[in-house]
Amino acid sequence: MLKRIDLNVDRTDLSFEMAREAALKAAGNEEGEPTLISWYDHRHNTHSPNYLSGIDNDVIVRNYANNWGGDLEVNVNEDYAFMFLDGSDYDKHDSSPYRNVEGAKGNWYMCLSGESILVGATKPQSCFPLSDTTRGG
Repeated sequence: MLKRIDLNVDRTDLSFEMAREAALKAAGNEEGEPTLISWYDHRHNTHSPNYLSGIDNDVIVRNYANNWGGDLEVNVNEDYAFMFLDGSDYDKHDSSPYRNVEGAKGNWYMCLSGESILVGATKPQSCFPLSDTTRGG
């Protein structure tokens, strides 16, 4: 069960980015290293991860957070819901040498940093094709 914080931000021009920053600040008071794992924008009926869908998207996003270790929900003006987990218990690692790169035809590849997707310009070992499932889409 996610612990819940309700924020009221008194701004008529509240954007998603402003709400996310306010939620992150509030989460920082509760967790050592708040890590955003899912969110729902009630105003535009959009959410992340965006491959989740159902009758009640805000419930699906909340269930996703519960299933992946989320422990905190921060609601901003009842317009936005942000789900966090505390990342301070997880091992730290160096930056990955791989990057996801979109090719010219819209296909996705996992490539060694610095490699590009140009026809005939990459070494066969430097990039690997990804499906929607393997890239998380």
